[in-house]
Amino acid sequence: MNFSFCLPTLGNKTLVRKFLDSLERTTKDKKNIEVLFAIDEGKVEIIKFVEDLYYSFPIRFFERPQTKDFSNDYYNFLANHSTGKNIIAFNDDAWIRTQDWD
Repeated sequence: MNFSFCLPTLGNKTLVRKFLDSLERTTKDKKNIEVLFAIDEGKVEIIKFVEDLYYSFPIRFFERPQTKDFSNDYYNFLANHSTGKNIIAFNDDAWIRTQDWD
């Protein structure tokens, strides 16, 4: 695995889908990416929504207690669960526009 995208998310379906669609559209070698989402406990409706979209790269969700220590409890937590050689801290309100960025 080359790249791990680590994202906390509030579970906004439109934003999450736009981000994931951008990865699907612009990534050349999809077997070398993974996406890890941190969601607050109880916000699990986004999981089924994403699973039903059938992306061609692995996507994992981790429920976390809500906290104010964003860096440690979301980004660092996800980075510790990633398998990629390169960790990309990202937001679900951003997307990839560069074709074959990888």
